[in-house]
Amino acid sequence: MSGSKTEKYRKIFEQAAKEFVVGKRSEKDFLKVLNKLDAVTRKENAGINLDFHDVESYIQKRNKNFKAYVQTSSVEQMSKKYWKMIKKEAGIKKSGFLKKADGNVGSNIEKYGKLHANWANSAVLTAGGDHKLLQAAIKQGEVLKNSITSFVNAKEFKTELAKDLQKKCETFVNDLNAEIARLKKLQSEAHDPTATLKMINQLGMGQFKV
Repeated sequence: MSGSKTEKYRKIFEQAAKEFVVGKRSEKDFLKVLNKLDAVTRKENAGINLDFHDVESYIQKRNKNFKAYVQTSSVEQMSKKYWKMIKKEAGIKKSGFLKKADGNVGSNIEKYGKLHANWANSAVLTAGGDHKLLQAAIKQGEVLKNSITSFVNAKEFKTELAKDLQKKCETFVNDLNAEIARLKKLQSEAHDPTATLKMINQLGMGQFKV
């Protein structure tokens, strides 16, 4: 009925469901909202709950969304926030006080992403981009690669999502190796006195001997 408490809490539940399936709400919080909707519905309908919600279908959607994100994300796209969220969703526990830490992967991902993006933006205007940013991106890439390796060696990957994350970490390391090699090549070419002339000739802007 329009304007009823049931309608009000149904809208609250719909929003909670949308947030739950993309990881913005915990299962505990999601179920709390659902239980409130059920209670209000029963009270307004003489003890009968006219709504039916397949909780398992929402959980399956959430699992599917997390799996897809892990499988399709790149190391440059990953953020500290989502790294933390995925670890929690995968059931990967924090390292104990006396155990080896997980390498601060989240913080290092964020630093690398920002440095890489800043360098890439500088490369739009200048061949090879800003040299200091390039060097910083290479250095942080190495740090991130080592921290991911440390994380994989320190953790146990038991759930299906955790195993997906483990595979993605291996992909991240391979991708970082390739990108670091590419950046180092650009760095080497920047110190080559003939690099500029080579680039001009490749662009067809002149015929210079190199």
